[in-house]
Amino acid sequence: MGLSFSAGWNHLKDQIKLKRKWNKDKSIDINRLLASFELPAGLQFVQDTRDNQHYLLTVSERMTINALVANY
Repeated sequence: MGLSFSAGWNHLKDQIKLKRKWNKDKSIDINRLLASFELPAGLQFVQDTRDNQHYLLTVSERMTINALVANY
């Protein structure tokens, strides 16, 4: 299980096709983030260096796991 963020609908559709092909028995939950969505302090999206349509959610400030879970 993991989080994946796509820059556009076409990229997302391709990712869903791959997921369904290789993990037929696993469910896929899709949620939409709007452009105006604001991340909490300490988190940021970083563009994937291997795919410019894919983004990774990263922790940008030093914090403990407990602080991350409690605040977000």
